[in-house]
Amino acid sequence: MKGSGKTYLTTEITREFPRVVVVDALGEYDRAQGFQETFGFEHSLSVLEYLAKNRVPRYRVSCIGLDPTEAEILFGFLWNLRGILLVVEEATLYCSPHTFPPNLAQLVLRGRHQAISQVYTSQRPSGLNRNVTAQSDLVVSFHQHEPLDVAYLRQFMGPDRAQRLLHLRDYQILVYGNLSKAPVSILEKL
Repeated sequence: MKGSGKTYLTTEITREFPRVVVVDALGEYDRAQGFQETFGFEHSLSVLEYLAKNRVPRYRVSCIGLDPTEAEILFGFLWNLRGILLVVEEATLYCSPHTFPPNLAQLVLRGRHQAISQVYTSQRPSGLNRNVTAQSDLVVSFHQHEPLDVAYLRQFMGPDRAQRLLHLRDYQILVYGNLSKAPVSILEKL
């Protein structure tokens, strides 16, 4: 849900990676958090092309104001960057149960072969394309109250864990998945 701590937790996770690209639908990743803000598709692409061409070892770029078509083109470009953390905020804007654009599908399904780690955030887990959760090593959820979202998460968490989602307090999380896949520093944040 809005204000639950998704962006805060995701920002903390980004600190563990040297090269980070955020598709930032709401403009929440800013200079105060160490991000270079890029506005619009052309600016985002030109900054990322410069960083790739010059093999800059550390960067944190927030791509703001991309519509789904522009984001899809950017996802295709990111495929060639290798060794990045890609964060897709408000992921339901880009990959819903009925929409799975090809470049994003490639990242979700095979990005690990390009050393592309990924984080997807959503206020509504049931609004995500199922491939995102199916390919996830970890699913982190804050309090859920929407029956459709709880039912969606119950499919892979099981009924007991999903029931716990209804009773989480503010800023508490439930983590499901293969914890051995997450670096220790990230586990400490969870």
